[in-house]
Amino acid sequence: MKRLFFFCLLILFSSCSSSIIIGDPIKKMVPNQSEVTQLIEEGIKLHEEGDYLKAVLKYQEAIRKNPENPLAYYEMSFSYFLAGKYDESLNAALKSTEFESSLLLLSYIQIGSNIDMLGKPKAALTAYQKALGIDSTYYLVHYNIAITYSNMSKYDESREYLYKAIHYNSRHASSHLALGNIYMEDNYRVPAILAYCQFLAIENNTTRTEDVLAKLQNLLQIGVSKTSETEIEVSIGSSKSNYEGDFSAADFFLSLNAAALTQVSDAINEPMKMKPIEIIVSEIEGLAQILDELYMKIDDKRFAWKYYAPFLIELGQRQLIESFVYFSFQIVNEPTIQGWLQNNPEKIEELQKWIDAYQSPIVD
Repeated sequence: MKRLFFFCLLILFSSCSSSIIIGDPIKKMVPNQSEVTQLIEEGIKLHEEGDYLKAVLKYQEAIRKNPENPLAYYEMSFSYFLAGKYDESLNAALKSTEFESSLLLLSYIQIGSNIDMLGKPKAALTAYQKALGIDSTYYLVHYNIAITYSNMSKYDESREYLYKAIHYNSRHASSHLALGNIYMEDNYRVPAILAYCQFLAIENNTTRTEDVLAKLQNLLQIGVSKTSETEIEVSIGSSKSNYEGDFSAADFFLSLNAAALTQVSDAINEPMKMKPIEIIVSEIEGLAQILDELYMKIDDKRFAWKYYAPFLIELGQRQLIESFVYFSFQIVNEPTIQGWLQNNPEKIEELQKWIDAYQSPIVD
């Protein structure tokens, strides 16, 4: 009777777009024999090599030998997901949740991710709530909920869950990136820069890094434009957003500082002209300094002030901004950057030690 009941729940889950019910585990798993374990390990290796559908074949063979096998179902769901086969991934994840196992948390997350990809965000949130019921401190649950809310254009809710994801894992680069993107979408320049800097401290050598570096450079130069060879126009814009507190003074300073640095650089003859990377160093050094001066004067400090600003302020106090910028831009194949990195390995080592030891503020 229990088996039939769970089967009905699966049918409802897979076919109904407006009402989704998630069943609880009702089966005991059967431990894998060595032959089954080997098949799963072979599947994982194929998955890591990017051959997701061949990995699925290994998991299917493992399941034929041991049908009471939540690990094989979970791994199969993961491979199907990365292959873009969300219906198949969902069904495999649902099978995994039939069993009482340590994989329940991850399986519920996988269910939510698939349903979200299938265009049913509200149902995805239901799956994530099941995951929270198992472990409310697991950062990936909060991150996935945040992404779902963001896809629904519910950015206030998304931010709240990103704050929680970062609280539970300050080294989760994707959470900082997602929060930075929300700030940028809101034209909230300084908080966006701060979130992107935190991301770069964690992840500085991927394709996502290249995108963040481009966004960072754009943010630093907002409001500054050359109208002629000798004239620079500065337009001071202000974000209507203030949910992180008042960053208007820092925003104002950024534009003025960027204009001054551009003007000074243009006035210097080659080869003494400032390189783009050197301008970025000066811009971020200036931002760290103004944030340091403002920090004790701001009464209404919220997440970006409490969590992100201290990171950049301390970098400046320890005179590590230059190292941080070159460290962040190391993926860029430019002679000035690569030359500095080759000539200053001890500075990069000092920076990395500081980043590893840095204790992020706890923000309620």
